[in-house]
Amino acid sequence: MERGKRVIQLAPNMTEGRDTLELRNYMEISVDHYLPNLLRAFPDVCTCEHCLMDIKAIALNSLKPHYVVTSKGEVYSKLDEMNLQYETDILKALIDAINVVSKKPAP
Repeated sequence: MERGKRVIQLAPNMTEGRDTLELRNYMEISVDHYLPNLLRAFPDVCTCEHCLMDIKAIALNSLKPHYVVTSKGEVYSKLDEMNLQYETDILKALIDAINVVSKKPAP
């Protein structure tokens, strides 16, 4: 173990009655939030499940992940607190991904 680092494990009975926590990539939540409205500007792009997943994957691979811990089932809503650059980065990544997928849609 590294000096200064401590690992604490909770016994199973210590977690009873508590909310189950999830580790979520907030960037994925943001991409899911912006994509539907943005697709309205691209009426010719394929919106089958495979193409949508490709768009999300390409966009997320170009964005820096932002992980948060939330209670299971809770929707982490911090979208109003995002700054303009954060939103611009997401939209640019999505537009770039849409352009890639529209040139070669899924079979």
